Amino acid sequence: MIKKLLLQMLPPEPASREAVEIIRADRLKREDRKELHSYYWGPNRHQCGYVWDTVTYFGYDVQAVIEAEVCDHLLRLSIYSRYALHRGDLQPEVVVYIDKRKKRWRNYFPQTGKWTEAMIDRVSDVKTDRVTNRYRFVMYDNIACTGTQKAIGYLESDIEMEPKDTAYDAVLRWQRWIREERNERKKEVQVDKWNKAMELIPPIPDDFEDWCFRYGMRRHNFLLRQIIPKYDQRRIWIGKYRYICTYCGTEWESNDPGVHNAECECPFCDTKLVLKYWGRQKVLRREEYTGIIQRYGDGFVLRRFYVLTTRRKETDYVPVKAILETRRMIMDKYFNPLACYEHDDRQNSVAPCWNPKLVTDGYRYPPTPRIKCFEYAVMYTANIREVMSGENKWMAKLGEKDSLFQPGEGEEVYPVETLKRMKIYSFLEYVERAGLIKLARQIFNYGKTEELNTSAGRMTDLLNVNGNSIARMKRGNIGYYGLNALRYAEQHDEKLGDEALKLIDDKEINIQPLQLDRTGLTLQKAVLYINKMAMRSRRTFGQMNTRYRDYLELAQERGMDLHDDIVRRSSKVDELHDRWSEEKQKAKDAKREKDVDRKYKRIAQDLSINKEHFHYEAKGFCIVVPEKASDLVREGRILHHCVGASDRYMKKMTERESFILFLRREHQQESPYYTLECTWEGKILQAYSEYDRKPDYEAIGPWLQRFTRAIQKKIAKENTQKLMQAAV
Repeated sequence: MIKKLLLQMLPPEPASREAVEIIRADRLKREDRKELHSYYWGPNRHQCGYVWDTVTYFGYDVQAVIEAEVCDHLLRLSIYSRYALHRGDLQPEVVVYIDKRKKRWRNYFPQTGKWTEAMIDRVSDVKTDRVTNRYRFVMYDNIACTGTQKAIGYLESDIEMEPKDTAYDAVLRWQRWIREERNERKKEVQVDKWNKAMELIPPIPDDFEDWCFRYGMRRHNFLLRQIIPKYDQRRIWIGKYRYICTYCGTEWESNDPGVHNAECECPFCDTKLVLKYWGRQKVLRREEYTGIIQRYGDGFVLRRFYVLTTRRKETDYVPVKAILETRRMIMDKYFNPLACYEHDDRQNSVAPCWNPKLVTDGYRYPPTPRIKCFEYAVMYTANIREVMSGENKWMAKLGEKDSLFQPGEGEEVYPVETLKRMKIYSFLEYVERAGLIKLARQIFNYGKTEELNTSAGRMTDLLNVNGNSIARMKRGNIGYYGLNALRYAEQHDEKLGDEALKLIDDKEINIQPLQLDRTGLTLQKAVLYINKMAMRSRRTFGQMNTRYRDYLELAQERGMDLHDDIVRRSSKVDELHDRWSEEKQKAKDAKREKDVDRKYKRIAQDLSINKEHFHYEAKGFCIVVPEKASDLVREGRILHHCVGASDRYMKKMTERESFILFLRREHQQESPYYTLECTWEGKILQAYSEYDRKPDYEAIGPWLQRFTRAIQKKIAKENTQKLMQAAV
């Protein structure tokens, strides 16, 4: 660090005569520039273009002067502004002191006494005296320099200079070199720490790369079809097709031409393939993410690899293979992530390194950084038994076929979530060992542990069922929903057959919505009955169960005994449900009409006035005035819109704020057509048909306009008659 006291012993010097002459010799210059003014649009793209204006600028070639001088072991740069020299102020705006031995520099502002360490291209006095309105100095690009050779000679031993460099360019080039060197040292400190953590990573197995390209990418393979040209003596094509499987490499001939991009299977290895015609596809790419888990001290490390295979038409589809490790996640012995590293190149360097990655959780406020997740991968399972030797036996079986790490050959999994759940649900090891594979997977995937005694030591105590039920579950591959059904049957001393048990488990039927307490049916009878009715009405089990529940509520409202088999197991559930629902809705509508007629009596009282005022018939249409409030309810029910759903429009008619009118066809006055809302003067506020459809204005728009004019003429005539009577 350059000490300020030592620098203050080198006071800034006034500008030399050479600097003053440079400013005096620089004259004001005029420059005309063409600048974009606007853009105009035409009827088509050929008639569009830019509008350019000529703008005149006045300026100088030199805005600042730099004088370089070597004092002892320091380089001093005095920067003078044009504005200060022009008014006779010879003091520098900024003085830059450079010590190349310590690789440091300091900027001093004599007017304010401020010290900074900004680079020379960023030097500026941001503090302005508002009282005296002092000129604020800002470094410009157009700068004249004196003493360039002194500055280059002082700095040339550290870096190489260009022949056209000025003192400003030389100092800026040197400062950028120093900054890059500092950043490099700073990064090396960080990278050394990360590399020490990476030194504990064990090497990958010898067969890992071969496994990645053969088994890790099994879901992304192709079947190449090549034509074998052959003609007979009559020039008739009798050739065949050669097929090549990219997975097993088997070649065979066939007369089947196949379809490009069609999905198929290899007859030799049974791998799913995509058929590609030879020569039609320029590039065939296969890519996948594979993963491997290894020991890392007391914990574990998950490593993710990007695997790529490229086949090009130019090289006769010879595969070019590449594999790159992209992510490493370090976990503790409980599989909790501690750090996640990603492979990256260091800035301003060609050496690769592993950088710890954090992401911001946007679902929390304030946003908090968290460790980046590992995501999905096709897991390598050959080393699982060795890695999980200190864990439970369930984790040691992750390398076996159809395990949680290998649900299917070449299928992706989320290893971090899988390992953490296996650690939490360690009791599922005994469930799988008992042969209840489906139950263990459902509990693992959905966390259904509410009714399980996870601390029990016996399987019967864990599942809360007897040994006979466990044997039935193992024999029929029963899962979580079947377990609940067996537990319910044991608690209520009921018999549950295999057919009903399989039905409950396959269709994932919950017991609570079956209304067993209301009807008194056993679980087996209720499930088989509802399933039979669902098949008869071509509905799903859930839809039929909802309909059956509504049927029971309607029957209970009618005072029927729900424990009677004629009611609870009726064969006419759909018919009775629809009939009773319709009768209930009719009673509800009748009550609604009666209530609104009693509440809004004025609509019926004003019928004669409204009917005389809004009467209009012309060209096949007519206006019908509602006789009472229930007419609005009935109109809204038939047309399925909101006019009768609430009391809003009835209240408006009672207060004579607006009026509801019915537009009907002249020969079908009983059939609803359009519903209108208008004012007393005939102005149409809104008009809607069934299901809130807007009117066809081409058909009835002119008619509505004539209706409005007729009402206005009628009001004008009535006003004229009133004035004549008043005058008499």
